[in-house]
Order: sequence, then C-alpha cells, then structure tokens
Amino acid sequence: MARRKLDAVNSLAALLRYAKKMKFDPLAVQGSWGGAVGYVQFMPYNFNYAIDADGNGVDLKTWPDAIFSVANFLMKQGRYTPTEAGRRRAILRYNRSGEYADGVIALADSIWKKYQGTK
Repeated sequence: MARRKLDAVNSLAALLRYAKKMKFDPLAVQGSWGGAVGYVQFMPYNFNYAIDADGNGVDLKTWPDAIFSVANFLMKQGRYTPTEAGRRRAILRYNRSGEYADGVIALADSIWKKYQGTK
C-alpha cells in the first residue's frame, strides 16, 4: 500500500509540473482510476517521453502520438533491443507484469507473421 501511495503522489506532482510547463489545466486531463492517461495508459511521470507525432501538440488520445510516445519510452527508458531479452526488458519497464509482457510479445509476433504473409 505504501508503494501505491508514493506512486499516486509522484503521479500527481508530475502531472502538476507538466501542466504548468505546457500551460494546460490539469483538471481537464482524463485518465484511469490509477492516473494513467491516453490510449497507451501513460503515467504522468512518464510524460517526458510523449511525442507529438502529428504536429498538433501532444495528445495521448490520438493514435499517432500514443504509438510514437510508447515507442519512445520503450527505446529510451526500456532500452529496447530486438532480441527476446531486450524486448522483454523494455516491456517490463512499461508494465511490471510478466504475463503482460508475454501477451504483448505473443501478440506482436502474431501481427508480424501476418504482416510478413501479406507482402
């Protein structure tokens, strides 16, 4: 419980700092019960990895920004490499659940195989 409390405090502080820096109302941000924002459920303390992929400001509720932002996070924070260990390490930096990492890797591999077959 102490870890969750500290996480919540860090998220709120990060959201308030980011809102001040980017000049927006922090009360206008919609997120999950745990404070995660956008399609890829970024925590506010990871907003520094957010990318404006479509040139109209960072909005994690648009797919270009969400996808580029999570890719940026995986590369920089997760130190992603295309090896099995590198993929798993990066995903576990994003979400600490081993089951989550297994699912993401299985889904990514399935999508890649389907993509390879359509070339």
